[in-house]
Parts: sequence; structure tokens; C-alpha cells
Amino acid sequence: MDANSSLTIGAYRSNDAFAWTESRARGLIFWIPAIVVGLAYLTQHNLLYAAGETIDYDQVSDLVSEAGSSSVVRQFSFFSISAIGAILLWKRSRSRETPNMWLLAGCFLMCGLMMASCVWADASFQSFKRSFVTFLVLIAAVGIAKHWQGRELLLFVAGLTVSYLLLGIGAEIAQGSFTLSSTHRLAGTQHPNTQGVNCALLALSSLALVADSHRKRATAMQLVWLSIASIGIVCLLLTRSRSATVAFAVALVVFMFQGASRNKKVLYGCALLQLAAIAGVLWCASDSQDGFLSAVKMGREQDAAEITTLTGRIPIWGAVLGEVSERPLFGYGYGGFWTSRRVEEFSSLFNWTFMHSHSAYLETLLNVGIVGLMGGLAVVIGGIIAASNAFRRTGDQGFHFVTALLVLALVHGFLDSSFARDGIETFIGALAIAVVAFHGVPGAASNLRHASKSANRDRQANSIQFAIPGPEHAPILNA
Repeated sequence: MDANSSLTIGAYRSNDAFAWTESRARGLIFWIPAIVVGLAYLTQHNLLYAAGETIDYDQVSDLVSEAGSSSVVRQFSFFSISAIGAILLWKRSRSRETPNMWLLAGCFLMCGLMMASCVWADASFQSFKRSFVTFLVLIAAVGIAKHWQGRELLLFVAGLTVSYLLLGIGAEIAQGSFTLSSTHRLAGTQHPNTQGVNCALLALSSLALVADSHRKRATAMQLVWLSIASIGIVCLLLTRSRSATVAFAVALVVFMFQGASRNKKVLYGCALLQLAAIAGVLWCASDSQDGFLSAVKMGREQDAAEITTLTGRIPIWGAVLGEVSERPLFGYGYGGFWTSRRVEEFSSLFNWTFMHSHSAYLETLLNVGIVGLMGGLAVVIGGIIAASNAFRRTGDQGFHFVTALLVLALVHGFLDSSFARDGIETFIGALAIAVVAFHGVPGAASNLRHASKSANRDRQANSIQFAIPGPEHAPILNA
């Protein structure tokens, strides 16, 4: 009896060790890519932004972008995340993958078009370098998504964005520029508009984690994530980024309505209509509309002319459309339009130094033309549909977040080009689409449950071999 007991204890210890080893492996698969990606994109940050209002944000952004394109550290960072992605692509996943091949094929076809565009680009080598970076990013996103579930995506986005936000606030405090004055724009180590997108992503991912904690009845974690989401929203307003704020508002509405009951949808709709009516009455009641203009300015020192031209964007868009009309189908090659000559030409024309068109749609037209824009929209809209269907089918808050994230990207793209460049926003978007492609298809969840049940059966079979004999074995032992 003592021998059997010791064997049984040994089996339980073996099972505990197996579970611990599996848990440790899952932790490594999450933490190693998350840390490497976070550090890789940290190379795009700049402490000069923390200096305050005396810094010309757009000039600093251009200098950082221009210098970063040839930075050895930046190149090494992209190769690092790509290596992580390649290893994870090669490694077998614990689930039986049934990926959405149409969605994955769309991503790789878009990447292929970008790389092929260096053939007709004015600056072929520059276009090849930029498109190759996109390829490295896509490999990283797809490899990581193969092993990450929706909750891991949420934890990664929330953890990364809150880290960048805390870093930015700490940098401003160290520089002595952090203030809650009505004119200060929270920037930290990023352009205020980029920090605005960072805060919007933080708020959306935290709200999804609030809903996930509510589903698991973890009240304490609900309060924690709700507090973090509130901080994200407050800091978003402190960046005074209109494009990020508007995009977040639309994404938040989609997030609230998706999956809500009919009664809640009616309640949300009535509340939105009431807010719109109040805003309309207040605006019409003002003779000079000063209150409305003040709200639109979000505390920024701008006159009405700047607002009506969307801070100089409309004239730039007109000039860019003129360039697009000369190469409408396939554009000027990915990253091949903004050569030093064109940057100088546009800067002298508008008395404003910039290296992008301040619109993801126009930037895509410049890069890969109408063909590329239609392909990119097909992938993003396909990702929204797939994520929405997966959320309705499974209730996974990760898919809920992906839907809102891609809507945010579509709306934000009208006024800025962050999601059309090689920043962390683009990586998160690609990662989100890849997670949906791998784990949002019908049957993926059941395959994962099947794999888990099979592992449990194997462990139970191993423990039965060393189990204490039951009554049914007594005759044999007595014999």
C-alpha cells in the first residue's frame, strides 16, 4: 500500500510539473515577443518631445523619421521582431490551426505589391527598404498571432500602451514641461497626435479587459482596468489630438453597440441623440460660435482659418491629389514618393516641413495607387467582418477589441497617416488581423478545446497507471 501511495504522489507531482512546464512555456511565448516588440518600437521615440511647447513638433517628427530610416539600431530592432515571428511560425501551436487563408493571403498580397512597387518607384532603393521593413513586420505579426489568443492580444496592447504613456509622462516631468495648463499638449516621447493614438488604444483595450473581467466575475480586476481606461481617456484629451479623439469616439460607439442587447442599443442611441441635440442647441444659441470653436480647438492656439483648413491639411491634400492623378493605378512605389526633392518642394510651397500627406488613404494612393488602396481596404474590412462574427460566436473580448481597433484605424486614416506607416499602430493592426485569421474562424475554439481535452485525457491515463487500487482490484490482490 505504501508503495502504491508513493507512486500515486509521484504521478500527481508529475502532472503538476507538466502543467507548470506548459504554463511556463506559454508565459515565455507571451513575454519574450511582447518585450522584444516593445523595445523595438521604442527606437521611434524621442525625448525632445518632452521639452514642451517650444519644440516644433512637425519639424522634430521629420528629423526623427529621416534619421531613423538609416539607423542601425532601428534596422536591428525590425530584424529582431521578424526573427521572433519566424521562430513562432515554425513552432507548432497547441491548437489545430484552421486559419482564414483569404485574410492571410490578402495581407501577404498587399505586402507583395509593396515590395514589387520598387520596380516602378522613382527611388527604387528607398522603396525596397521601406517595403522590406513591412515584410519583416508582417512576419513578426503573423508568427506571434499564431500562438496568441484574444486575451493575450488585449494584455499586450494595454501593457505596451500604458508603458509608453508612463514613459512619456515621466519624461515630461523630468524635463519640467508636464503641466495641466489649457495650452499644453501631452506628448511625452512621441508626437502629440501619435500619443493620442497610443492613449486611444490603451482606453479601448482596457475597456475590453473590463468586459472580459466582468464575464469572469473578477470584480477587483474590473475596477483596475476601468481605472486604467479612464486614465487613457483623460490623457487622450490632454494630447489635444482631434484626429485621435474623433476616431476614438467613433470606435467607442461601435464597441458599445456591438454585442449589446436591444434595450441597451436603444438606450445608447437615445443618449447619443440627446448629446447631439444639446450640442446643436448650444452652438446655434451662440452668436459668434465662440464656444463651438473653442471646443473644436481643444485648447490649442489656432484661429478659425486653421480650423477650416484642418490645420493646413486641405491645401496639402489638394496638391497631393494632383500628384496622385499622374500615377493613379500603382502610385510612386511604397515609400518612394517623399524623396528629399519633393520634401523640399512641398515645404517651400506650404511653409511647413512634412514627409507624409496627413491621410492614410492619400498616403496609400501615393505609395501603391488605387489598386493598393482597394486591396488594403478589403483586408481591413474583411478583418472587421471576421472579428465581428467571431465575437458574436464566441463572446471573446479580444475579437470585440479588434473590431473597434480597425474602425478606429479607418476613421483616423482620414486625418492622419499613422496607420499607413511603420509605427507601432501598424504593427498592432497587423497583429490584430492575424489573430482573427488564426483564431476567429469557426471551429478554431472547438479545436483548442479538443486539444485541451486530449491533453487532460493523456495526463489522466498516466495517473491511472499509478493509481491506488480500488475495490474492483481487491480480489486480484487477495488472490
